[in-house]
Formats: sequence, structure tokens, C-alpha cells
Amino acid sequence: QIDRNYAEDGMWSHEIPAGTLAVMNKQVLDVYDTLFSSLPRLDTHLIGYSTSTHAPKSIEDIFVMPTLTYREQGDNEFNPINTVSINSIEELLNIRGNIVIYGMKESGKTILLDQIFIEILRNRRNDDVIPVMMDFSSINSNILQRIANIWDEQTGVAHDILQKKNVVLLIDDMDFFAYPGVRDGILNRIADFLKQYPKVRLIATSLNRGGLPFESAEQTAIAFKSIKIESFKSEHIRQLACKWEGQESENAKIRSRINYIVKAFTIFRIPCTPFSVTLLLWILEKGGECQPSNMALLMDGFITELLKDCNGDFTKDKFDQHNKKRLVANIAYGMFREEQESILQGRSYSYTYGTFVSQIEEHLRQMELKVFNAKTLARELLSVGLFVNDEANSQVYFRFRCFMEYFLAIKMQMSEDFFQFVMDENNYLDFSNELFYLTGLTRDKVSVVAKIYSRLESVFADMVEAIDKFGHLDNIFIERSLIQALGDEDINLILPEKHNTERDNRQNDKVLQHSETHIEEGDFRKKRTTPFQVYGKILLLAMDVLRNTEESEESGFMLELEDNERRTKSDCFKMVVKYSLYYAVSAYIMGMRVIREDNGESKSGKINEISTILYLLPVLHEELLNHHLGTLMLADHIKEMIKDQALNQTSEFQNFIATFMYADLKAHDYMKYLKRFIQKYKRKYIADAIYLKLMRYFYESDSDNLDKEFAEMMTTVYMKSHNAGHGKQWRKDVLLERFLSVKNPKRP
Repeated sequence: QIDRNYAEDGMWSHEIPAGTLAVMNKQVLDVYDTLFSSLPRLDTHLIGYSTSTHAPKSIEDIFVMPTLTYREQGDNEFNPINTVSINSIEELLNIRGNIVIYGMKESGKTILLDQIFIEILRNRRNDDVIPVMMDFSSINSNILQRIANIWDEQTGVAHDILQKKNVVLLIDDMDFFAYPGVRDGILNRIADFLKQYPKVRLIATSLNRGGLPFESAEQTAIAFKSIKIESFKSEHIRQLACKWEGQESENAKIRSRINYIVKAFTIFRIPCTPFSVTLLLWILEKGGECQPSNMALLMDGFITELLKDCNGDFTKDKFDQHNKKRLVANIAYGMFREEQESILQGRSYSYTYGTFVSQIEEHLRQMELKVFNAKTLARELLSVGLFVNDEANSQVYFRFRCFMEYFLAIKMQMSEDFFQFVMDENNYLDFSNELFYLTGLTRDKVSVVAKIYSRLESVFADMVEAIDKFGHLDNIFIERSLIQALGDEDINLILPEKHNTERDNRQNDKVLQHSETHIEEGDFRKKRTTPFQVYGKILLLAMDVLRNTEESEESGFMLELEDNERRTKSDCFKMVVKYSLYYAVSAYIMGMRVIREDNGESKSGKINEISTILYLLPVLHEELLNHHLGTLMLADHIKEMIKDQALNQTSEFQNFIATFMYADLKAHDYMKYLKRFIQKYKRKYIADAIYLKLMRYFYESDSDNLDKEFAEMMTTVYMKSHNAGHGKQWRKDVLLERFLSVKNPKRP
């Protein structure tokens, strides 16, 4: 019988010393609790988070998984390049090794990383997988201390967990294009950290600049697999529209919005990304009118609708949308002028709250609108979602870098002095995104185009001289062909499986793929640039401003460059394509140098990746140019380049680019030009590029007639390659039937 007069109701308690494993399990549980408590902060990354929308404001409720892809090379030269798709976070996490996910501007990289973080916490806890997430620019000399702070643990505890548990290090915005002194320092710290803690794996996001990731491929300190975020397709748009409305399946209202959005991306030239689709859904919810012919005008429509949500004095008739934009533009300009922090010192381009209010007061004074209350306007501006009021750090800053860039473009329209500062030869490449917005908003800024194309000629002069010493551009490429190496029995190996998607989605996706425009992203903080990066940055800028000014009449587009020679729009188009080819060739030379210097010593797989990029270079480069210049407004200029082929003045590389850019647009008589080029080409490396493009057309086709035409062209390429290589005549009808039967096994 228990004597309850002693101790606590007759019971003594004594803490038994826990073993090492029990202590660590408790520490891991504490880390999980800390990470779960941080989840609500991730939702602030949603563009609609702080706005008056009925859309979900939780990442878990609104997230749509994009399609991720990576290319891999076969085991030997007889196997083709394979494209592998990833359609879930689970599939992504099951890939072994380190991963870098790259994509265009606003392609959803940060939100994807957030969702990976969430799903690891929700679904991998039983596997003892622990995530930790940080921005690339926030990494200092002591990554261990940074992780300990995030986990709210002592460094010794963090060290033990990193040594014994499976940790996924999630890094957002890994920048392979920062100035080397900054980039290499951070990358080397990450590489050393991964060596010290072999149970840690890296999953990072990175911006895809220029479509050719040579700088990331050349960086071999960290072994990783490169995975690309593809643009949204019709099914992604449908999922996002349904989640926006809180519906599990589409109804008549959602179907109408999906049709409108698909039309916007097919008729106009804006990128089909989660960001741009969200902007359109937001505008449609508000009942706004939006016919955006480029991304700048889509952003303008969103900002206009966003500012309508300001209440109180801010919406008086005297303070209209024009006044609001000028006010915010002056705030953006003030933040830019006062920015003094370096790349690694916290958040750039911000104000204290007091300075934020003072800037509004100064604007009202200059505009003689002192009747309005600056603090009231400040509260209303902060309420609509343009800015973040970080009270913990006493900072106010733009929620997204694209907002800052847009309003600096507005400031360029307001201030000639600022415009001239931006256009200074030492500055303009640091303002590529702002100039993109400026030319997209005005669409007739011919003076900007003239200045940039003058500099384009000057920048590329030395590169052109150096590469021309090799002779013809085609002479630089290694003349080998995988198609030539294949026997007719191997055709099944090089044809992908037939897609099994709904017909309507497939038709929409074809047009979306042809019409999407990649807009590249610069860092929010202006950084120094390496010489090779200058080539890429000015090329992309030249392409974008030319496209944005495409509606200028040809008579008004006659440019007088700094060499006093006059250029038409067609001249400028040919110029930027020409220099882009030299850029691609120089990248090819760089890649071959890396492979040669490696001597087979690398075991990281990066050399294989570089080899794959080099093999695909003509196709990758055509896709890059199509993304930036592929619009029907420029189709006539593309056709002029095709006609230059008859004069034998161009390389087969350029002929391939022009012919397939025109075919991607499905412009007038494109089949005629395709067949003509296929009959005339001679280079083996071009044969493979042609074959890969024709395969895509073949499997996108929904027409029996087009199926046959594309199959006939593929057969021609195949026969030309084999006749040249083996002197053997293949039966065309047998090969043609084999192509058609692989796509449609039910053929008689």
C-alpha cells in the first residue's frame, strides 16, 4: 500500500540521464518546432499576400507545381540526348546529389523553394530530413553560425545535427554571374561546407541569364545537376485559376478567365510564368481592362489597379493615378540615391519609416499639395502591397525588385537628368531591366535603341576580330553527327514517346511555347560585371529594346549611330543576331577549353553536362533568340535573313537560326523555307540541330498532313547524313513509314 504522506502523493520522481541519441532527438524536435513556426513568413513571398484579393494567401493553398526538366546524355554516342521531366516535389527530392534549379525572371523559383521547404517539413520528418533555407547574398564567412541562428540553436548543437542527420540546404538566388571576387568567395564557402558535412545536400535556385549556363557549368567547385523550370502550360494556368477562386474544378467563370489568359499569352509577347499569370488573374478579379502587348504594360496594368486600392485622401480627384505613380517613382529614385550598402550588407534600396514619410512630405511640397497628410499617404501606400514595412529592422522597401525597376523606369520618363545618368556608358548595363520597362512602356524610344546598338558594335569589335581569325564560323564546330552514327533500327531510340495530353491543352501549349518571351533578371543591387558578362548583358538588352520598339514605323526607325552611319530596323535585327552568333561561338570555345583542360579527371559530371550543352548549342541558341526576338512583328526581318542565304553570305549556323526562328513563328510559307534549307545544308553539326527541331515539330503536330511533311524532312536529314557517312542508299519509303508508325503505332 502506498503511503501518500511522503513526497508528491506518495510518488518520488528522479530524472534519468538521457543518452546521446535521446538528447539529439530532443534537439531535432526543437529545430522542427522552430521551422514550423517560421512557415507563415514564407507566405509574404506571394504577390497577392498584402493586397485586397480573395485569392488564397498561403503558399500551400495556391502553389502549382511547374514542370521541371533536365537533359542527360546517353551512355555512348549512339544514344541521343534525353529530356527528363519532373512533375512533383517528391520526384525532385528523390534525385540524388546536389541540384541547382534555374529559370527565367519571375518563373517561380523562390516559391518553388518555399514549397520544397514546406514539403520536407510536412512529409520527410519521419525520415529525419531537416531543411534550412537562406538567400545566397546573406551567406557570410560562417555558414554554421548562420544555420545555428536559423534553427535557434547553439553552434555546437547545429554542428552535431549536420554531422549525423540528413540536412537539405536550400539556397535561393545562387548567383553564378556576380562579380568573381564575390561569387567565388561565397561558392567556395558553400563547397567547403558541403565537404565538411557530407550528409548535407544542396538544392538551390539560380537565374538563367542568356540561356547558356556556361559560367555555372564551368564552376566545378560544387558538383550539381542543373534542372530547368519550364514555362507554365495550359494545365498549370487552369490549376492556378481554380485555386485562385477556391474551386477544385473549373466552372464557366474560370473557363472564361483561362481562355482570356491563354489568348493574352498567345497574341501578345509576355512570358507565361506564375508571376505573369498571377498579375492577369489579379487584374481580372478587380474588373480591370488589360490588353498587355508586353511585360512592361502588364506590370503597368497591375500597378494601376493596385494603386486604386488606396483609400482616404489618397484617392481624391486631385491626386489621381498619374500623381500616385510619380510619388512612388520619386520614392524609388530616393532609395536608389541613398543606397550605400555593399552587396553583402543586408537589404539594399530601403528607407527608415521616418525617411519614407519625409520623402512623401517633400514630394507634396514640391507638387504644392501640402493639403494632403504625408503619414496618411504613407499608411495607405504600405497597405496596398507595393512596400514591406519591416518594423523589426525599421526599414521600408519594395516587396519585389520588379516594382523598384518599374518605378525607376517611370522616373526616367520624369527626369531627363536621371535618364542621361542611366544611359551613361558606365551605367546602362546595370539598368537593363529598367530600360526594358522604359522601352516597353513608351514603345517608341528610338534614341535608346540607337545608343545601345552603337555600343553593341563597339563592344563586339574585338571579339569579332579574334574569332574571324578562325575563318568561317562553321569551321569552329566539331564536325560529328549522332544521326550519322545511328542505324535505321535505332530510330525508335531517338524518338520520344508520344505525349498523352488533352487535345485542347496541347494546342494551347504549342502557341504558348512559340509566343513566350524570356525576360532576364538583374540583381536588385547593382554589381560589377566581368568582361564576358558584358557581351551577354548587352546582347539581351539590345534584343529586348528592339522588340519593345517594334511598333515604331520603319520610316521613324532610321537610326543614326555614333559612327554616323544610318541603320534600319532590319539592319539592327541582323546586327544583334550576328553578334549573338559570335557570342555563342566564343562560349563554345570556352566550353571546349574546359573539356580539354580537364583531361578526363573530373568525376563530378559537370564535364558531361558541358559536353551536352555544346552538342545542343545551335538549338539552345535558336531558342534563346526566339524567346527574345520571336514575334510576328519581326517576321519580315527574319525572312530577309533567310533570303541572304541565297547570296552565300552567311554561315550555316546563321541560316539554321533564321530558318527555324521563322518556322517557330509559323510565319507565311515557313514550310517552303524549311524544305529549302534542309535540301541545301552541308554541315554535320547542323544536321543534328535540324533533326532535334524537326522532332519537336513532329510531336507537336495534330495534323496527319503535317506529320507526313515533318517525317519526310526528318527522313531527308537522316538519309543525307548516312549517304555522306557510309555511301549507303536507304529506302526512303521504309524510313518514312517507320517514323510515322512510331508516333502512331495503330497505323496499318
